Amino acid sequence: MNIRKRSPAKLWQDTQILKSGLSRILCGESKRRAVMTGLTWLSGKIAEYNAEKLGTEYFEVEWHAGARPTHTIWQGRVWSQQQLYDVCGLGTVTGLCGANCYHTYFPFVPGVSVRAYTDDWLDEQNRKESEPTEFRGKEYTLYEAKQRQRQMETAMRAQREKVQLLQKGGADPDDVMLARCKYQGQLDEYARFSKKMGLKQERERIYLDMKGRVAPGKISRKMVIKASSTDNLFEKSKLSKVMGIGKDKIDFSKVDEKSRKSVYNGIKKVFDKFPQLKGYTNKIIYDSDLKSIASSSSMHGVIKLSSYFSDYEKLKKKYEHYIKIGFSPLGTTADSIIIHEMGHQLDGYLTWKGIYGGKIEKYGVTRTSVAVRREVLQRLGYFDYTRAERADWTRMGYKGRELNDALDFSKKEFITKHISEYAYKNEREFFAECFSEYMTSKKPREAARIFGEILEEIMEGL
Repeated sequence: MNIRKRSPAKLWQDTQILKSGLSRILCGESKRRAVMTGLTWLSGKIAEYNAEKLGTEYFEVEWHAGARPTHTIWQGRVWSQQQLYDVCGLGTVTGLCGANCYHTYFPFVPGVSVRAYTDDWLDEQNRKESEPTEFRGKEYTLYEAKQRQRQMETAMRAQREKVQLLQKGGADPDDVMLARCKYQGQLDEYARFSKKMGLKQERERIYLDMKGRVAPGKISRKMVIKASSTDNLFEKSKLSKVMGIGKDKIDFSKVDEKSRKSVYNGIKKVFDKFPQLKGYTNKIIYDSDLKSIASSSSMHGVIKLSSYFSDYEKLKKKYEHYIKIGFSPLGTTADSIIIHEMGHQLDGYLTWKGIYGGKIEKYGVTRTSVAVRREVLQRLGYFDYTRAERADWTRMGYKGRELNDALDFSKKEFITKHISEYAYKNEREFFAECFSEYMTSKKPREAARIFGEILEEIMEGL
């Protein structure tokens, strides 16, 4: 491309065409995103070149609907070249032309150029986009709705891959059918959500894998139910033998078959590796009023299951959503939910035993998970990281409460990156999330591996 012979408008048009074309042919979403970001950066450099030729230092930033909140304050407005850096964050990961940013900017000549958008129009659009729309009991702003769309598209790409892997691996036809039906359900939910939010369905994002048709043909609900009923039943008696408790201590009254299987497999996996827990976890309760997916009274050996366990597909969808947004650890599945709760049980067991800093005193309890979290973070290099962060934030002028807030943000970012967002909540969830990935993932990440090493050292001493 000879940029010297093209107008700014033509250069921008050519760049948009190139971006659109590459978006359609790239198979990997991450590759597509990287190339799009690179092309956005390129269009900015072209704009700066043309501004220099036009003798102006001002630029008009592009506007688009559903921009991330931090971008709405400067999109559609005119800024000096220096303000592009100071106000719009040009050159930073989260700013203008940064990661996954769709904005670009064009030369603007004061007194000659006419703005595409007035300040009043921009303010009105921001107001409209901030008004939430409800879907299935949850409210979404336009930006949140578009993010939810991306999450749903990612989940569907993953499900398409799962279907093909099942087919290639010679899986049971019923399992393949259930996977295909789940994908169809995801597509239907995507369509309903998009319509409710007033968003265009961008199915080309789903079909980037070029795997062809995955959804089943016309199939009755009765056939789906019949397929799901082929799973092996795991009665309470089997689970009670594994746990060393009476059958009357297990409430599976409203738990569906696949959820029973998931609970059984998870608990058996933990008890096989840590038989010391036999008899400690003494009750499994179904609680339809429970707001979370599951909960654990770790100091009393009780696990509670919510209504999600009445519908395994609903349970999986919920947990897969958590994984996609980084709330739960990578490499885990819906079957890891019960393992997470067993992590709490192990924490409670070790605390009662007074192991690795666990202590029960008159005025409170110090859990084993406190010392475990500290040791994991130590081996991960967190304390060196946080010292460096403190120095960086201090150099930028942060102090007092603002400095503490910045460091807290850095801590959350560090823990989310290495484990999950939920692990940041407290030492108990940190322990359970690490335990879940350590026990479930075929390739546990560094934090989970370190946690496993520490845990095995602890358990060897019992």
